[in-house]
Formats: sequence, structure tokens, C-alpha cells
Amino acid sequence: MSTPNNPDAGEPGQPGHPGQPGQPGQPGQQPYPAQPDPYGYQSYPAQPDPYGYQATPQPPYGYQYPAGYSPYGAWQGYPEYAQAPAAPPRRPGVLIAAGVIWLLLGGIMLLFGIALLFANQLEGIDQVYADYPEVTPEILTGLGVVMTVLAVIVIGLAIAVFSGALWARIAIAVVGGLLGLVGITAVVFPVMALAAIVLQFLPASNAYGKARRERTA
Repeated sequence: MSTPNNPDAGEPGQPGHPGQPGQPGQPGQQPYPAQPDPYGYQSYPAQPDPYGYQATPQPPYGYQYPAGYSPYGAWQGYPEYAQAPAAPPRRPGVLIAAGVIWLLLGGIMLLFGIALLFANQLEGIDQVYADYPEVTPEILTGLGVVMTVLAVIVIGLAIAVFSGALWARIAIAVVGGLLGLVGITAVVFPVMALAAIVLQFLPASNAYGKARRERTA
């Protein structure tokens, strides 16, 4: 005769029945292992870096760094908006030509000045004094000093003209214009001086000088 199955009496090893081992709340129950963090964080003991590098402390979960901040250094900013330093302006050829002309004129004046300073030591200078009584050794020496000083000034200003400095271009134009009007040197001097003055005030020269001023401001 078959005995009806007792629904309350389960088979050994089936879950959900009293008296079976491994069920919560029952005698002999084993504790559950630690559950992993739902966000994937695992705590590991800090390992010393073999090279002495100290890791950057990690912020708590959910923390967001401010825009542009890097945990590996100071405020970094936005590199895509960083502007590269502007290249230095290129010196125009007309300005170079003007500076070269002024250097040539200054060199010619310097040679004439030195020649006048030592004119009294030249052979036949006494005949010159005899033919031109208004010319004296003192006059030649004085002209030599003036010419030498003006030559040094012109050469110095000519070097400054290469930088495009407005003050240098104005100053050398005034000095060259006065020398050309006085006719203190040969006729070629006024022509060369006029050419240099025109070249150094062309639009390309003015733009170069302005760019240099803005860059050094």
C-alpha cells in the first residue's frame, strides 16, 4: 500500500526545507562570503612602488574634477584653446636696403673725417695752404673732428634702423637731410640719403616697426 507524499517533508539536499544544512537562520549555517562592491571597486592593500613613485590619492566615488584640472599636476587649462607664440616678424628687404645705404654713407664720412684729421701730415699740404689762403690747418682739423663725430652718429643710427625703430628712422632722416642740404660731403651723399629715407618709410618698413613694438610691449 503506497504512502502519500508529505509535502512538508522534502528530500535531503533540497532547498527551502527545515533542518537542512546551509540554509539561513538554521543551526549549523555557514556565513555568506563578502559581496563585491556593486560599482566594481575592490580594496587592495597599498603596494610600495619599486621606483619610489607615490601614487596620486584617488577621490571618492562619484567625485568629478573641475574643468581643466588634472590630478597629475597643476591647473592645465584647455590645450585646444592655447595659442602658440607668434613668430617674430620678418625684416623687409626695403628696410635692409635703407640700413645698408646709411652704413655706406657713414663709412664714407668716417674715411673723410679721418683723412681731414691727418691732412696736415700729407705731402704738398703746404702748397694747398698757399693756393687757398682761407684754408688753414685749424679748419681742416675742425672739419675732420665734426665729420668723424657725425659719421659715428650715422653708423649708430643705421644699426638701429635695421630694428625698425621709429625714433632711429626719424633721427637719421633728420641728420642725413641736414648733411645733404649743407653739402658737407660729395654730391652723391644727398642722393643716397634721399633713397634711404624713402626706403625706410615705405609701408613694409612701417609695418615691420609696428610689429616689433607690439611684440616687445
